[in-house]
Amino acid sequence: VALAGENTIAVIETSTHEMLGQVHLRSGDAPTELALSASGKTLLALNRQSHSVSIIETDSLSERGRIRLDSEANDIVMGNDEQTAYAIHSAASVVSVLYLDSLTVRTSSIFENSLLTGAISADGTLLYLVTDFSPELLIIDTASLTMQNKIFIGSGARAIKRNRVNGLLYVGKQDGGIAVVDPRALMAIDSFQLPGPVQALAIDHAESALFALLSDSSRLLKLDLISKQTTGIVEVDAKSHAVVVMGER
Repeated sequence: VALAGENTIAVIETSTHEMLGQVHLRSGDAPTELALSASGKTLLALNRQSHSVSIIETDSLSERGRIRLDSEANDIVMGNDEQTAYAIHSAASVVSVLYLDSLTVRTSSIFENSLLTGAISADGTLLYLVTDFSPELLIIDTASLTMQNKIFIGSGARAIKRNRVNGLLYVGKQDGGIAVVDPRALMAIDSFQLPGPVQALAIDHAESALFALLSDSSRLLKLDLISKQTTGIVEVDAKSHAVVVMGER
């Protein structure tokens, strides 16, 4: 759990509700977004205030290095090889690829639209980017950091999640819409409506369920991915920001 006000990452055992330890970062880091590697051995913390990314070893709960960014980033996506990650800069409209072993960074050219968040393809070769004020999902080649294609999804996109079972992308929107995108076909193949703006998405692959955090009604919805029907509702704090399923990478 990222505690921005305390410049700390808290580690909690969910089965016992005990705090196992803390990772103390530097004063003024203000960590916000977290990304965990598939092995669970490396945790990345995006420090928005200090424009940096901390690389944390989960075994020792220690920071083994950090990468300085050229500008403030608003999201971070872990690569599939556990050696790279991608920082998304909304204000600068760029993507930075982070090389975790060498602690170096390479930044893309400026894109036309402000970038919000993204998801990585199964093979790690493509990055799907949600943009502000644009009805299109951008497809970025991770090797060249150049745009390869676009997919029309409609306006107001705010969240994205890839289903690792079938490769489909779920895009949540401000108007409560969910666009189901097949990146292989380069088109949205389905859509359905939720009762409020979508802040964040998560997928429970074991139960084939989609979790949608609604930003205006303080609710977390659980939906069946096949029927699109709501199977559960949980009341949450009004300022809830993200949702993660246990065991999710």
